[in-house]
Parts: sequence; structure tokens; C-alpha cells
Amino acid sequence: MAQVPYLFADEPTGNLDEGNASKIMDLIDILHAETKNTIIMITHDRDIADRADKVYRLHGGLIKKL
Repeated sequence: MAQVPYLFADEPTGNLDEGNASKIMDLIDILHAETKNTIIMITHDRDIADRADKVYRLHGGLIKKL
């Protein structure tokens, strides 16, 4: 099976309680560590965003690196 170099995740923890959201993020971290894939994730949760290597913010139709 071919490896996919990117994982796109749109609000992967959006409807989860804090405990399950943390477990999902732990799994995403493990996946990243094992595959070195680029993960592009959309979230409104700043705690989730803080776990990322790079964070970009969409504001007023512009994308800005934080």
C-alpha cells in the first residue's frame, strides 16, 4: 500500500469531550512520529493548536503565521 504524505483533519476533536480529544491528539502525534507525514489540521481549539509545530490563523480573509 502506498504511503500518503499528508493527513488533512478538519476539526478532528470538535465534538469530543476533553479526555477523548486528548486521546485523539495523542494518536495523531504518534501517527506523525511514525510516518513523518505532514498533518494539516483545522481547529478552533487553541489548546489543540498549541500542540502544532506551525500555526496559521485565518482572519479577515487573510492567512497569517503565528
